Order: sequence, then C-alpha cells, then structure tokens
Amino acid sequence: MKKIVLAIYFFMFLPFIGFAQSPLSDTGLSSTYQETDGYCIIGSFGRLRYWLYNTYKYNNGDSSDLLRALVTYTERLGWTIDYDNIKIVSPNDDLATSVKLMMLSKNSDISLTIIEYDKKTAALYINNHDKQNDIWETIIFPLIK
Repeated sequence: MKKIVLAIYFFMFLPFIGFAQSPLSDTGLSSTYQETDGYCIIGSFGRLRYWLYNTYKYNNGDSSDLLRALVTYTERLGWTIDYDNIKIVSPNDDLATSVKLMMLSKNSDISLTIIEYDKKTAALYINNHDKQNDIWETIIFPLIK
C-alpha cells in the first residue's frame, strides 16, 4: 500500500520535475516560437529548468499567442493563477545574469520557469527581453493548488 501511495505522489508531481512535457507540445506553436530549454542555478532555488522562445524570427516580437499558451499550460498542470496579485517588474535590473546569458546564448527573448515554494504555492516567472530597447522585464504569476 505504501508503494502505491508513493507512486501516486510521484506521478502527481512528475510534471514539475523539470517540466516533463514541453509547454507548447500540444499547441502547434513550438516551431513558430523556436522552443528550446536550458538550465540556470538561481540562489536558494538551485538548478531550474527554463523554457526559451524566440518571438522575433517568425512573429515580429509578438508574444500574445505564446503568453496565452503558457498560461493555459500552467493551468493544465493543476495550478490556479492568482490574477489579483500578478506582478510586473520592468525594467528588471535584478534579473539573474545567468538567465540573461542563457537567453542571449540561445537567441531567445522569452523564458519561463515555475518555482515551487511549497506543495500549495508557486510562481510562474516569465522573463522578456525587449531587444529594441534592451530592457529586461519579468512577469510573476502567483500560483495556488
């Protein structure tokens, strides 16, 4: 019985162990936004997986379809977005250098990761690099189970 409970627990949280599935895999947008991934070490959170996107090559910097798909993906994982407490940090002068370098090295202007604080709360971080104005910004979506 204990093994069954552990197996159920493992498969419930499998999507959060490094984003088991691509956020855009079911949308048909993966190639349009040149989806790729990368890893960064971020302070006390350790090694985080990021999904990276290029909105300039095929979409002239328009990320509206991408952002809608990413929000839908987060909800499919079982999280509810706390829309009353979304935070936008622009410019984000405190964005980790490792995230900026990863995005630049992979020619991406959008990155996302989910950071879990505990079993019931997390946040979806979407970073955006406005290449024309060289501004980094972050949108933080609080998540609740």
